[in-house]
Amino acid sequence: MTFLWGIHERQTPAAIDYATWMGIVKDGFCGGGSCPNLQAPLSWAPLRANALVKFGGSPNDPRLRRMDDLGRDSSVDH
Repeated sequence: MTFLWGIHERQTPAAIDYATWMGIVKDGFCGGGSCPNLQAPLSWAPLRANALVKFGGSPNDPRLRRMDDLGRDSSVDH
């Protein structure tokens, strides 16, 4: 929950709005289509890879850096 709260925190210019976050999740988890296997665990690698694409491919994008920091600090990046 800490991770999701931090992603959407509006006091930072690196906040990720809800629609963008849901796009990252759907495209990263479901490959952009319907999610045929909803029992499969959501993993960090496809989410991060999709976020990198959505944020223009720059690992220095503040939104991606925030996501990386929150993932590490909240223990969800594994």
